[in-house]
Amino acid sequence: MTEENHWQFKVACSPKDFDLFFSNAKGKRAQALALCGACPVSNQCLDHAIENNIEHGIFGGKTPEQRRKTNVK
Repeated sequence: MTEENHWQFKVACSPKDFDLFFSNAKGKRAQALALCGACPVSNQCLDHAIENNIEHGIFGGKTPEQRRKTNVK
């Protein structure tokens, strides 16, 4: 797989959005979730967060709490 084909190069968010995805403020969380909703690779992002046990931030349109519920076996 070439670097250009990697899912992380196709995300709807950008490094300038970083604080949105790690904020507990309702308004910022809503903005982050909206960006995730429009993202073509949100499923890959969510898988990445779950596979790597990322405990903070919004990934793939899910909050840490939602990911914990999703990852319960």
